[in-house]
Amino acid sequence: VKIKQPITSLINGVREIESGSLGATVAEEGDSEIRTLIRAFNHMSILLKEYSTELEKKVRERTRELALSEEKLRGLVETIHDWIWETDTKGRFVYVSPRAREILGYEPEELIGKEVTSLMPKGEAQRFHSFFKEKMEKKEPFTQVENIYVHRSGRHVTLETSGSPVIDDGGNLLGYRGAYRDITERKQAEEEVKQARDFLTAIANGISDSLIVIERDY
Repeated sequence: VKIKQPITSLINGVREIESGSLGATVAEEGDSEIRTLIRAFNHMSILLKEYSTELEKKVRERTRELALSEEKLRGLVETIHDWIWETDTKGRFVYVSPRAREILGYEPEELIGKEVTSLMPKGEAQRFHSFFKEKMEKKEPFTQVENIYVHRSGRHVTLETSGSPVIDDGGNLLGYRGAYRDITERKQAEEEVKQARDFLTAIANGISDSLIVIERDY
């Protein structure tokens, strides 16, 4: 019983970490070997908490910086960080703002007449083509839709786009007008956090499995 109780406490501590309670600690009890294991667990748990807190802080800071930048530049056209675009009823660009140069590496005039899906990977192009076609048929706006584009250099860029139908006085659709926003950095930050959480979960699962084996041995 003296050995089983601290082992059970350790297992419960690991389960707390698995549920997201990073930094959970266990009271030191049991013989010297068990106490050493508990101290090691508590130390690791505290380090995991500090590591997770620092990662979340960095993501918040980067998100805040992007939000401030977006707020300052909202409402502008030619000089904003967003890529302003307009298409005809075939989904071909009829206007592309200079920002496209920084985002995709192409001059605006190079994109005029091209379909909006022409610089997307095949699977992404098919998905967005169906989506855009449906929106056009219904003359509906759309907001914050994520797209993958291929930069002139070959690397993938993640863009967030919103668009509204352009309709004449007779109710006829003339095309769409909207903006692309580069969210590649934000998506990379989110992926870093996901990978870190997966890593911490894998560690916690490994400890849980080891403790279960120890419990059986005792």
